[in-house]
Amino acid sequence: MCNEISLFLKNNNKEVKEMKKRKCLMPLLILVAPGMLLASCVKEGNSSNNQSSTPDTSKSEQVHTHDYKWVDNGDGTHKQHCDGKGCTEADINVGEHDFSKGDCVCGAKKPAMSTDKNSDGGVTISKGTLPSNTKAIEIPEEIDGAPVTEIAENAFKDMVGLESVKIPSSVTTIGNNAFSGCKSLKTVNFVEPEVRGRLSKLGAGPTSKVEIKFGDFAFAYCENLEEIKIPKNVKTLGLSIFEGCVNLVSVELPNTLTKIGLRCFAQNAKLETINWPEDLQVIDEQAFYGCFALPSLNFGAKLTNIKRGAFIDCKAIKSFALPTTIVEVGKEAFMGCSNLTEAGFGNGITSLEEATFAGCESLETVRIPVSVTSFGDRLFGSCAKLGLIRYTGKKADWDKIKKSPTWREGVESIVVRGDGSMWEVGDYTSGLKYTLNEAGTGWIVTGEGNSVLKQLKTINIEPTHEGKPVLEIGAYAFYNFPLLEKVIIPEGVITIGSEAFRCERNNTTVLKTIRVPSTVREIGYGAFWGLTALTDVSIPAGVKIIQSHVFDTCTSLETLTIPNTVEEIWTSAFQYSEKLVLELPSSVKKLGKWCLQGTAIKSLDLNNIEEYDEGAFGGTSKLESITFNDNAVEVRASDLYGCYNLTDVTFGNLMATVRKKRLCVLHILRIHHLPK
Repeated sequence: MCNEISLFLKNNNKEVKEMKKRKCLMPLLILVAPGMLLASCVKEGNSSNNQSSTPDTSKSEQVHTHDYKWVDNGDGTHKQHCDGKGCTEADINVGEHDFSKGDCVCGAKKPAMSTDKNSDGGVTISKGTLPSNTKAIEIPEEIDGAPVTEIAENAFKDMVGLESVKIPSSVTTIGNNAFSGCKSLKTVNFVEPEVRGRLSKLGAGPTSKVEIKFGDFAFAYCENLEEIKIPKNVKTLGLSIFEGCVNLVSVELPNTLTKIGLRCFAQNAKLETINWPEDLQVIDEQAFYGCFALPSLNFGAKLTNIKRGAFIDCKAIKSFALPTTIVEVGKEAFMGCSNLTEAGFGNGITSLEEATFAGCESLETVRIPVSVTSFGDRLFGSCAKLGLIRYTGKKADWDKIKKSPTWREGVESIVVRGDGSMWEVGDYTSGLKYTLNEAGTGWIVTGEGNSVLKQLKTINIEPTHEGKPVLEIGAYAFYNFPLLEKVIIPEGVITIGSEAFRCERNNTTVLKTIRVPSTVREIGYGAFWGLTALTDVSIPAGVKIIQSHVFDTCTSLETLTIPNTVEEIWTSAFQYSEKLVLELPSSVKKLGKWCLQGTAIKSLDLNNIEEYDEGAFGGTSKLESITFNDNAVEVRASDLYGCYNLTDVTFGNLMATVRKKRLCVLHILRIHHLPK
């Protein structure tokens, strides 16, 4: 035995040195049985003063033999542990399981999905022994020659560490809750049959017509899923399949899809890209509830039913026009779509249900076909901006519609444009806005910002409101009301504010007549600017100033009587009123720049004018004769600019300067009384 030990020491010098550090004198290694290692150690005695080589027999040797065995810790790790009685040595070889060659040396079984034969001759697969922190799963296409056709109910539910899964084309059924709650799942790859497909035994493959079915909640609450492409041959998507996938941005649906089920994509707040399949027929209740980013609804021609609450709170939708195939739009279908401004229905719809558009606070225009026979409760509840209904029938058809008393709750008034006529629904007087003036003596009235009023042909302003008189038409009161044909301004109004009736140049106006009451004393800047159809308007006695641009671009206005109370006409007051012929009363003392530009005036007598700005007559292209008074001392470069038909000029006694160049280009034939 000693010879064997000596030989061991000689051949294992490194191990001996290590054991000396542990105060072991002699290691003895004996192979007892496969898988078991015995080690004996003799503790070194105190030999500091012992000069003899003879062992100290006064101290007994302490010997312990370690009995190490592999132990599965149950948490994905293992170790070697000594079972020897009283052994205090630390465990060795602590680490993770090694499944590279199959089952681990500690006896732990290699994790694997479990499999079962199913009724169609294929294999159903589920989680089996896979740990919850498994990051990637690839479903095999076949097992032992049999195709994997089904992922079991709850198969991989709540595997919080799962990040990706690959599903082969052999799978035709994904069970209820199969991947629900996999909060880290980012990628789901469905392999298309054209790439892989081996369901020859079941009649499937690249040209297979086998329907692929998704179970309820199959991918619900996969919070990190960002995009999904649904495979071909899926015909229906059921209950809450992708509900709560809060980071889902993009969905690609196959054209084979005919139905999107109850709450299928509910609460997917970031969903902004989705295609609408050609074969889609039904969108079930609350299918897209809370999809705040969903922007458009471009449905195919086969859609027939939109169920209750299908698009509640889809706040990014701005407009839609439903196809004529639609026969049902359920209650609350578009409730809370707060940015929806325009909606249209096809001729297949027969009723508009309760609260279909309730809370659509931006809705302005709706197209309703004559096929509709009933309006439900709160159909347009709180749609405060709704001003126009485009109706394909006549007034008699409209009157036959069975309307709930609350169908327009919260909407003061609506204009209905029917077939060949237009009528009003509601109280339009209340559509005006009344504000007390600073003195608190009367009202300033305006309709600015009221989309309902903008659809009207006639506006009748009452003389009093809540016991006080209406004193002023406010600034911009009816700015850009291009449909307005008649406005009644009551006696008692003193001021018409700046741009009160102005229409911008890109609008074609129809307002022909404005009766300005005799009580008016001020007409503000640009009050009637751009009323291209205006032919009849009066300026009451008492007005002293015609302010800038008041009648600018009133291109149909031919005559206008200026009362002898007017003292000043300001810049561009009648500019571009190309048919207008005016006579200036003797009361007018001042003319502003370009005030007559583009008018049809042929003759001007300035005998009473005391002051005129540079260019005052410039651009009066039809002017033929002009007479200056003694107050005019100079004809400036721009005063007669563009007066190309001027042939007759009379100067006053004090005229000192005439720009010869200006007169030469005007082809003037007669000049009277030119001072030296």
